[in-house]
Amino acid sequence: SVIPRTMPTKKSVEWTATNGQKFRFDLKLEKHYEASSVQSAPGTVYFMNEKGTKRTSDGAAKTEDDEKVSYLYGYIIKRPNRNFHQDGDIVCQELHEFTVKLFNENGSKCRVPGPTMRGCDKSKGGMFLIEKVEIQRAFKGIDLGIDLVHEFLVFAKDQIGLCVMNPWTLSKSAL
Repeated sequence: SVIPRTMPTKKSVEWTATNGQKFRFDLKLEKHYEASSVQSAPGTVYFMNEKGTKRTSDGAAKTEDDEKVSYLYGYIIKRPNRNFHQDGDIVCQELHEFTVKLFNENGSKCRVPGPTMRGCDKSKGGMFLIEKVEIQRAFKGIDLGIDLVHEFLVFAKDQIGLCVMNPWTLSKSAL
C-alpha cells in the first residue's frame, strides 16, 4: 500500500540579501485552536550573526544568538468547506470580510465577476490571508518582506489557492 505524503508543518530556509547579509526564515503551519478548517501561519526572520564567542565588558564569555528582525502572520482557511464564512468569522474580522466578499458560503464559488479570478473556482487550495508583516527599520530596502512572503507561499503552495492581504494592516514606518 502507498503511504500518503503529508506536508511538513515546519521549514527553515537560509536567504542571502544582495548586500551579503545572511538571514534565516523559520516558517510554520499550526492548527488554529477555534476553527477546524483554519491554520495559523507564522513566519519569523532571524539575522544570522557570525557564531563565535564574544567577551562582555567584565570579560565573561558570551555566545551571540541570531537576532529576530522580522515576522509574518496570517491564516489559511480550507476551501471548499461547509463552514467557510463561519470559520472566517471565528478567526478575525479581516478573514471574515475576505471570505464573504470573495466566495460563497462554502468557499467553492468565487463572487468576483470577470476573468480576473476565474481560476479560483477550480483551485483546490485554501485562501491565505496575510494579516501582518513587520520588519525592523534597520533592515528595510533589501526586499526582506517580499522574500519572506515568497518563501511562505513556496512552503505552503499545496494548501494555498489564493493569497490576500489588507494593506492597512501593514506598518508603513516598519516596511
